[in-house]
Amino acid sequence: MSLHNQKVGFMGQNKARQHLTEKGYTIVAENFRCRMGEIDLIATIKNVLVFIEVKTDLTGYYGEAESRVDLRKQRRIKRAALFFLTDNKFRYHRGWEYRFDVIVVEKEYSQNQNNLRDFQIKENHNGQLEQNDLNIRHIKNAF
Repeated sequence: MSLHNQKVGFMGQNKARQHLTEKGYTIVAENFRCRMGEIDLIATIKNVLVFIEVKTDLTGYYGEAESRVDLRKQRRIKRAALFFLTDNKFRYHRGWEYRFDVIVVEKEYSQNQNNLRDFQIKENHNGQLEQNDLNIRHIKNAF
């Protein structure tokens, strides 16, 4: 993965994290990795533990971003979630519900914009990407 793509992914994940905290979620883990797979964000709200895949799409070139969470990716996320639950068995009890969400971070396009590739993102003084014209779609119970 190129450095640019990594920066875009981190920017999208930061926007998703901000969206979740504004909605009352508590972030439990970020970029959880195990041999089974990875999960971008894990959050709680009330008694629900939510496993979240974040997809950032700034071009619209490859179609709907959520369609890239295919069956294979869903299986890897579910296996990683099971590993997370097993690893944290004392923290989350049987009364909890579990959910798999997808958050899509995408460019907000105006009606008169002809070329999706005209979209520019800027780096701040820390080398991180910044963009305020982003839409967030939170798809609950995505799979």
